[in-house]
Amino acid sequence: MTSPASAPLYPVPALEKGLDVLELLSARATPQSLADLARGLERSPGEIFRMLNCLERRGFVAREDGTGRYRLTLKLYALAHTHSPVDQLLRAAEAPMRELARSLRESVHLSVLSDGKVVVLAQEESPEPRRLSVEVVGRFPPVHTCYGRLLLGRFPKGD
Repeated sequence: MTSPASAPLYPVPALEKGLDVLELLSARATPQSLADLARGLERSPGEIFRMLNCLERRGFVAREDGTGRYRLTLKLYALAHTHSPVDQLLRAAEAPMRELARSLRESVHLSVLSDGKVVVLAQEESPEPRRLSVEVVGRFPPVHTCYGRLLLGRFPKGD
């Protein structure tokens, strides 16, 4: 999943393969078989099996009973939230977002651009019975959301 343009100066092939497996499992909506993963990563089933074996042993993936298909566990989620780089921002934004949602009577979303997508970090829902609600940590193409277009408007044309 690494592009040649972003080829690392000091490659670590085994780590790259393991991360590719995690990224592919994350991108797919359903658990994947060994063959699906090998095909998706254009690698041999043998080398993907070794990666999956390690990731399963370390608790990052689990095999489903009956099908033997692999899925992500909550370990990555727990790691990501242990020392989240946005915790301080979320704490600082909580009260102003609540006040803004109350005064405007509209839902308020805190979003950032990350890897070409809008990522919703927090949401304060409108007090109204009809309101807009989005998935927190949802990832959306910037041109498909109001806040994405606002964020894109901060960049020079062509960037």
